Amino acid sequence: MYQSDWSRSPGSSSSSASKPVRRPGPRRLAPWESLATSLLLGLGLALRLDRLDRRVKDPAELEAIFGRPLLGTVRESRALSAETENPERLPPEDAEAFRMLRANLRYFNVDRDNRS
Repeated sequence: MYQSDWSRSPGSSSSSASKPVRRPGPRRLAPWESLATSLLLGLGLALRLDRLDRRVKDPAELEAIFGRPLLGTVRESRALSAETENPERLPPEDAEAFRMLRANLRYFNVDRDNRS
């Protein structure tokens, strides 16, 4: 009656082992797949943000937008802030920018009369 139980060795099992069932769910990416995906997503995001940025970054871009020549540029300066008591006392590079702008405005269209 229990003869079959006695014929087995002490460490064996009565049924053969089956493969473990794989749980459904997302598969894990290999490290190189993760790296490639991250790089592509980062590049796509950077390009998208660059296209959405509406700031003017180049004087030539400003000329193209308005269809007019650019007469001069004045850089940002602490000397031009609202707290400046005497705007006549500017650093030489700031004063030169304003002198160039004034000269370009004066001689830009010499065929027209200057009116104020």
